[in-house]
Amino acid sequence: EEQRQQQRRVDAERRATIEREQEELRRRLEREKREHAQAQRREQEQRAQQRREKMARGPWTSQRALERYKALCETFDTMKFSLSEPLTFEVVPWPTLISPATLTVEDVEWATVEKFFESIRHHMKLQDYKILVEKSHRRFHPDRWSSRGLLNTVVDETERGNLEVAANTV
Repeated sequence: EEQRQQQRRVDAERRATIEREQEELRRRLEREKREHAQAQRREQEQRAQQRREKMARGPWTSQRALERYKALCETFDTMKFSLSEPLTFEVVPWPTLISPATLTVEDVEWATVEKFFESIRHHMKLQDYKILVEKSHRRFHPDRWSSRGLLNTVVDETERGNLEVAANTV
């Protein structure tokens, strides 16, 4: 009987040790996952900052505005936004001719969007232009933003409202 009790204690200690080790491993993996996500966010932010700095240099033209728009569209369309990777004003490919160095959410209005599309028309083949306009229309459609949950990732209510108004304007 005493041997059985001793064996039960040994087994219980062994199970407790295994459970502690598993819990430590789970915590370590979660920490590594968080650190990896943070490193990826920092890297993305650095790339975005470099893009913004590059775009801010030199004279701002409609051709450069088009190039910036296309580059941001590729990233924006494939990005998975979440609470840890929220939608921000800077990552949205706002179709305007205004330099990204000075662009604000208030600048995204009907007239500036119209000017953008009128201006870039001269830099593209007609078929490419039509495709760009159609994709842009879908990109900014409220149902599309809703299905992607874009605005749900923005914690600040004011910012969320501003982004929604700007997107609906486009």
